[in-house]
Amino acid sequence: MDSNKFPQYTTKTGIKIGQYYAPMQINNLTVEEERIQRVLLGVREDICVLIEKLVYYGAVFLVAFITVFLMTRPAGDV
Repeated sequence: MDSNKFPQYTTKTGIKIGQYYAPMQINNLTVEEERIQRVLLGVREDICVLIEKLVYYGAVFLVAFITVFLMTRPAGDV
């Protein structure tokens, strides 16, 4: 018997128990697959995700702005 197969049982009356049993499948979706699924289902992102993205992109913009600002200063201004 296959180790993944559920044991079948036939009663005295001929009812087959476990004949069509399939173990529960665990879905491990990537972030991209979840995003695609949300778009296809028409589910909007919640406010927490939007705030998280706003903070992330704001921090990236701030670091880029400070880097450009420091690179464009003359060398004598310390």
